[in-house]
Amino acid sequence: MEELRDFVDHLLLLRGRAPLDTCELSFAGLSSDGGGGDARLVDLWFRHAVLCEVQALRLNAPRSASRLVLDGLPLVSRRLAKLELAHLNLVHNFLDFSSCPVLEHLEIVLCSLSDAERISSQSLKRLNITACDFSEIFRTRIDVPNLLSLRLDNYNHRTPVFEGMPLLVDAFFGVTFASGDIRCCPGVNDDLEECPYDDCDNCPSDNNCKVLQAFSQAKNLALVADSQKFIFKRELIRCPTFSKLKTLLLSDSWIVAFDLHEITCILRHSPVLENLTLQFFYPF
Repeated sequence: MEELRDFVDHLLLLRGRAPLDTCELSFAGLSSDGGGGDARLVDLWFRHAVLCEVQALRLNAPRSASRLVLDGLPLVSRRLAKLELAHLNLVHNFLDFSSCPVLEHLEIVLCSLSDAERISSQSLKRLNITACDFSEIFRTRIDVPNLLSLRLDNYNHRTPVFEGMPLLVDAFFGVTFASGDIRCCPGVNDDLEECPYDDCDNCPSDNNCKVLQAFSQAKNLALVADSQKFIFKRELIRCPTFSKLKTLLLSDSWIVAFDLHEITCILRHSPVLENLTLQFFYPF
């Protein structure tokens, strides 16, 4: 890492703050200590690229059991438009992009978001969160009111809570057995502001993650799963109206989880639906 440090320092830091259009930092190997000296170096180079008013920035750390921990301070940039992050531990307020007013594309892959209470951006148009770990304790709140395209796929632990997305066009929601929480509510507790579990049919709360409600403004929606355990049946009691939905894709696990009445309920609440795809996977 010392040889690499000298090279990158001369290549990046000694050029001062001369503007950058695109910067990719990709590493094949770092120290096993996710928050150690290597992490501080990478964070220094990463934030220097931001200071250089980079427009497209990608940081790809090596895949390991101990993800690289970046400083939890929010990014500040008036030019950053595209950000791609992989194999990182994103903590504290790092995902507060209120000081990145032109950020439109955010991709987060194979990262830990277990400490991220909120992801927020007023400018974001495209959001891709794939194979990431959310908290097992709380739900991350996602506030992206101008989002056009959302992909939340193959995540672990608690389902995030989405604020309103009135401009949403394309949404892909893919879950696995590790998504959400299979436990049930232990009973009515008047002190609970919201039910702590994702799959509780007896939950008295009306303030849960409401996945279907979050996607109700989408024009194209795909619901894909490799497990039936994530059932959101309680949402169908007050099924939202998908007033703009033109294309709907349901994978076989969603179809099995919902009975015919429940699928019909979704179709009844999709007045302009034009294309319905039922996707079945058969084991060989």
